[in-house]
Amino acid sequence: MLSTIDQDRIEAAVAKAEEGSSGEIVCVLASEVATYREVPLAWAAAVALALPPIALALGVVHPLSVAIGDAWMAAQPSALESDLGLVLAAYATLQVLLFVLTALVVAIPAVWFYNYLTGRMEYFNVEMDNSSSELVDYFIKKTA
Repeated sequence: MLSTIDQDRIEAAVAKAEEGSSGEIVCVLASEVATYREVPLAWAAAVALALPPIALALGVVHPLSVAIGDAWMAAQPSALESDLGLVLAAYATLQVLLFVLTALVVAIPAVWFYNYLTGRMEYFNVEMDNSSSELVDYFIKKTA
């Protein structure tokens, strides 16, 4: 980020400014803190896991579960094994589709917003670089 000349100038100016103070001056420069790429996946997993039980609690019935309907009895699990497998496969497919849909709905606006903010931060970074150079020059003139 900074050249060695700039680093030496900042170090000298900070050391000189700390001599006249009881505090400590700390300079922190970071190009990026985090990208938060896991947030869309977390939202997608939460929705995919939470929505089906909520829908079931609200009385929403999947069309394939009607195939079993009232025919399910504890004494007949082997007779309904193929229907149960079909319903479980449909449920798993629904989970996958819900996960992918939620991941896309959360990720696409996040990427657009991230790109917008990245552009704004680049502009801000240039302004901060200019301001820090002016501040270092001020400290050097003040301590000289």
